[in-house]
Amino acid sequence: MVDVSFLGHDQKGADARVSVYSPQNDSGRAGDNGFVVYTDDRYQRSNETKVAFNATEGIQMAVDGTATAAITENIHDGNDNSYWTGNNLSGGSFNFSSTFSASGWPADGTQSIDGTGTNNNSEARIDKGSTLDLTPYTALRGAIYLTSWPTNGTKQVLIGFQDSSNVDLGVRVDIGSYINTASFNVRQDFAIPLSDLGVEGLTIQSIVLDPVDIGAGQAPNFYLDIIRLQDAGEGVEYLIEPDIGTTFIVNRLTIQVEDVYTASGAVGSFGKSGFLGESTLANGIILGRSANGAPIPNVSFVINDLRDWMQFPQTVDITSGSDGTNTWVQFSSDFSDNGGIPLNSNERESITHRIQDDLTGLVDLKVWASGYARGE
Repeated sequence: MVDVSFLGHDQKGADARVSVYSPQNDSGRAGDNGFVVYTDDRYQRSNETKVAFNATEGIQMAVDGTATAAITENIHDGNDNSYWTGNNLSGGSFNFSSTFSASGWPADGTQSIDGTGTNNNSEARIDKGSTLDLTPYTALRGAIYLTSWPTNGTKQVLIGFQDSSNVDLGVRVDIGSYINTASFNVRQDFAIPLSDLGVEGLTIQSIVLDPVDIGAGQAPNFYLDIIRLQDAGEGVEYLIEPDIGTTFIVNRLTIQVEDVYTASGAVGSFGKSGFLGESTLANGIILGRSANGAPIPNVSFVINDLRDWMQFPQTVDITSGSDGTNTWVQFSSDFSDNGGIPLNSNERESITHRIQDDLTGLVDLKVWASGYARGE
């Protein structure tokens, strides 16, 4: 046996060593030299459970995520009214006065913005013609109608703000992070907090529409309508986030919902549409991830019915029960096969749930994550 010393030492101050052995083979003769190696976790771990939390509402998510706006700045509704002016800057053209119609569309009037002819080189600006202080506003809202949104490559519809010199302010975010990109030929309303866009309290003059089409398949095909700024309506956001100076590895995410609901058939049975006694959510709960205060693109998931949780790819356990008056359902999704979901405090990473409907009719709604934390 030969000992080899490396620079550094263990926690007791001794030199780190590795030994070279010549093990015997089956015939009793010495075999080839080799290292004897063992593994140990580099980081100290501590098992943890964290509950989705909102600074105002606490851990209870059966809240009203709707709010009536007192202040609204209308931006564009397809030229049905004279609000801000839309202009194409490059690439395939937006049609700002499209008369396309379908069930539930346009969201208002007879015209909307047609983005079905755009591509990766497209960019358009909607200009107010003067500056606007965003201090009174909290959310950018609008409606979108998708006819397709391919899953190959990177497909996005970015939106952001610019100042009077046409310089970007904050960040551009993907509208696809706030809707269900697999739901076609129906109106979907979206609400983007100005905090996600990084423009709270800034002075702006225009918004920019910037479709992204990278990789195989066509660009997203979509229509937009009733784009506006409001002082309310961004929903109520709940966060699962790591402690300062740690990375929290989420291995399992568990959701429990309870309502005044009489189970039919076997005790604990429930329907897949809506939320027990509540109807299908109009806007849905947006499940996503964020980093540095902004959503991470292409990882959001919109929950409008219980079936959306049931069909979530990582869902492994579904349990329920009923006392004849109230029924509860619990869903657990396991991410450990892929090493878990790392949430790094240095990057301000979190798992987010945004409540966008009135869920006060529920008895209970909570989400918690289990995993382990490691110090960095």
